[in-house]
Amino acid sequence: MNYLYKSQKNSNVYYYTFELGFDHNVSSEKIAKVFDQVFEQYSRNFQKKPSYMLVRSGAFERVYMVYLYVENPESIFILRQQVAEVFKRWDMERMKK
Repeated sequence: MNYLYKSQKNSNVYYYTFELGFDHNVSSEKIAKVFDQVFEQYSRNFQKKPSYMLVRSGAFERVYMVYLYVENPESIFILRQQVAEVFKRWDMERMKK
């Protein structure tokens, strides 16, 4: 589902949300670094830098809500894959242990 975030005379910005869950093998501080690195790397592809927020933490995982901001809602299918880079970086952090 896409939501209108900001409407301007010549363009609109929509936001798209989805959840990513991680087990507790990597600290929340390292996860934050991974998010920040990936979002910085791909921020030029978005209308506004992506953001995230911890929405729940349980015995087995921490779940984050990711917010992506795009001008063209159809582009989310490509851009979401770029943000999935978070998983690759998270796996690398897990392997360091």
